[in-house]
Amino acid sequence: MQITIEKLSGSNDGKHVISQVADKIMTLLPKVFIYKFRSSTVLEKAMLAIGALARATGPEFRKYRVNYCFRLCGLSKITISVH
Repeated sequence: MQITIEKLSGSNDGKHVISQVADKIMTLLPKVFIYKFRSSTVLEKAMLAIGALARATGPEFRKYRVNYCFRLCGLSKITISVH
């Protein structure tokens, strides 16, 4: 997934596709951490894909930061006001 995101982010059309699917990706990838897969490779690949998505979406990734951090830590969804 990381490589696909990186390749798509190299073009304007690809960036448009990424922005359309970013919400879905950020809904699914954190589940890897919630289910606590025992393979460190799976966790590493998920982190690399999230990093690639952050680079591809730039400032738009900001909307995922707070919720994603709590999911990564295994905490339930908490609403926090970020200024």
